[in-house]
Amino acid sequence: MTSQMIAQQILIFEYQIRVQQGYTIISAQVQAASGGYRAVLVYR
Repeated sequence: MTSQMIAQQILIFEYQIRVQQGYTIISAQVQAASGGYRAVLVYR
């Protein structure tokens, strides 16, 4: 599994948790970072 795929899995997992908690998801994206990728979730 690539680091990009892992970041996507983390993003999906966190997205589902926040939705269950009642948050509104503003944006969800995987961004390139130094040494790989990172999951960026913006919610309120």
